[in-house]
Amino acid sequence: MKTSPQYPAQREELLKKFGDVPSQEINFIRNISKENPFNPLKAGDKVPEFKLKNHHGKDVNFSSIYSRGPVVLSFNRGNWCGFCQMELNTWKSFLTDLAFYSSTLVSITSDITWRKHFVDSMEGKDNLVLLEDQHFEVADRFGLRYKMSEEYVNAFEAFGMSLNDFYGEPAENDVHSLPVPATFVINSEGIIIYDYFNTDYTQRVEPYEIIKVLIKNSKN
Repeated sequence: MKTSPQYPAQREELLKKFGDVPSQEINFIRNISKENPFNPLKAGDKVPEFKLKNHHGKDVNFSSIYSRGPVVLSFNRGNWCGFCQMELNTWKSFLTDLAFYSSTLVSITSDITWRKHFVDSMEGKDNLVLLEDQHFEVADRFGLRYKMSEEYVNAFEAFGMSLNDFYGEPAENDVHSLPVPATFVINSEGIIIYDYFNTDYTQRVEPYEIIKVLIKNSKN
């Protein structure tokens, strides 16, 4: 298992690439959270039951995954987010470590383009599952979803990005939303045994920290 940090150098490169954009986004998120504080699920909570389509377009009950062994559940913004790409691509080199503890990596996103970009690279990776969370319904149940302010949406459009291209048309009476990226470790009983939540979406928990949680869980 790799025990050295995987993200710092990659993160610095991305911050250089995107300039002031990440800091502006983080400020938007923090201002939104002041008015409507986040209340994400935490260690000790039971995860809600849900069913989503996987990267093959098939319906999957989440309980059918964690009942086979612990799950590393990662909520991501989408393929357009360089930091989310960084996280998933890094995790691919830890899938063997996860398999040793009978663990599956489940990545949830509402980005309808995500599957197209990653499905070919997932061949042979049986313990990696992508789930599509249409309209952020599951992210909302985990306490991760936030509604974007008009200023925030306008900033995206100024960068030449159309949210509808990534997430489809908003649901009726809905406004644009995004999830705060978060990572949970869930045991075979559906109980969260580790949680990571950070409104600074450029920061992600290191895979080796998650592996340590799985090691501890295997000894219980």
